[in-house]
Amino acid sequence: MQMLGVVPSAVLLAAGPALTFVCSSAKAIYDPTNGEAVGTVGEVSALTALENVRRAMMADITGRTILTHRPRVTDSVLEAARKMDENSFGRRYAAYMDHNKFLPSGRTPVQHIADPTLSYIMTRYRECHDFLHTITDCGRTVEEEVAVKLLEFQHTGLPLGLLAVLGGAPHMSAAQRQQVREYWRWAQANRPNGTHGERFINCYLNIMWEDLLPRPHAEVVREVGITPLKEFLK
Repeated sequence: MQMLGVVPSAVLLAAGPALTFVCSSAKAIYDPTNGEAVGTVGEVSALTALENVRRAMMADITGRTILTHRPRVTDSVLEAARKMDENSFGRRYAAYMDHNKFLPSGRTPVQHIADPTLSYIMTRYRECHDFLHTITDCGRTVEEEVAVKLLEFQHTGLPLGLLAVLGGAPHMSAAQRQQVREYWRWAQANRPNGTHGERFINCYLNIMWEDLLPRPHAEVVREVGITPLKEFLK
């Protein structure tokens, strides 16, 4: 009997999206660090949400610019960030990436979304993930990863955020699972908000993060409007 862990993606695709989703979900829950499985689950489950994100980006001037020019977060972006001022957002981003031994080029490419624009949005979603870790001051523990995924869900509606809770739960203690409720409150408090007179928070996919890299970190946090997780939990 062939184990899930060795079923190639090509075989899953030939069997159809439903089997792809089920098998990849099982692998992702068993091993949340399996980038290919997590990526596949995100893509197969995301099409309706991605259409909603496309509409939201087209309704925003920066979002439209991003969809028109399709910037990419490459290794050269990280290299430039390493050389920025010590107090810049870019240096914080580079420190996070280097501490975790990440490279932008290490992200799993989008494979299961045919529409070019939706495929780009999913790519942008993945490439901006590390900017969210930096702006929220979240590390790479299972708990912190779940928190960031819940924030992403509140901003995009992509179901991978909720699936991350399911995948992370077996790897957390009872106390950690209880804390997820606080992460959900934090994610809700920091969802996009354009209500007049209230703190403005744009969808993070409507932000040209690359332009923010040279600016002071504290200034970027204020402008983006997302409260860092540790500050919220005080």
